[in-house]
Amino acid sequence: IFCDAVFDQVPSGLEGFSLVPLLKNPKAPWKTAAFSQYPRAIPKGVKRDFPGDRAMGYSIRTAEWRYTEWVYFHNHTYTKDWTRRFGVELYDHRNDTGTSMTGFENVNLANHTEYAAVVKELSDMLHAGPNSTDIHTKQEKNQADETFLM
Repeated sequence: IFCDAVFDQVPSGLEGFSLVPLLKNPKAPWKTAAFSQYPRAIPKGVKRDFPGDRAMGYSIRTAEWRYTEWVYFHNHTYTKDWTRRFGVELYDHRNDTGTSMTGFENVNLANHTEYAAVVKELSDMLHAGPNSTDIHTKQEKNQADETFLM
């Protein structure tokens, strides 16, 4: 994240983007989502392909939502299998003022039909990954466009 601020040359094999340009110009255009992953044991009764394989939760967090897919992770090849999904989570953060660490992730909305479009959009963004050039939700794009036009 800050390798270019410390080293003359950024070490190869690192993922992500430098935050140095944002530190130099806090008003610079920037991506509106963060990505994370978290390992977990494979649910009981699911056959492992190899010992050590596990479930991995891949999440995308925008200003409005957190969306997670729990998928099969091949520990021996460090690859995920999006087709072997154990669970999905969607949490609404639209009214999150930052004052509650737990108040906005108590009701999983992923299987509520009225949020199907949100689930689809965030799933597509999650699968595209953090290096995608387009990780803005439609509503966030509209807000960014309005801000830009002002």
